[in-house]
Amino acid sequence: MDHEQEKVANWNNLRSSRELELAEIGFTIGMKVHAGMEVHAVKGYPRES
Repeated sequence: MDHEQEKVANWNNLRSSRELELAEIGFTIGMKVHAGMEVHAVKGYPRES
């Protein structure tokens, strides 16, 4: 099996876990952005109590 075929086979095997991983990464980035916005809001503007 040449390298290209091997890559395709590996990618097919990992596709579901890779999609899960990407979803997790996207979620993590979303949470970080959200946390960053909260930090910015705390630093930049007084919070209403």
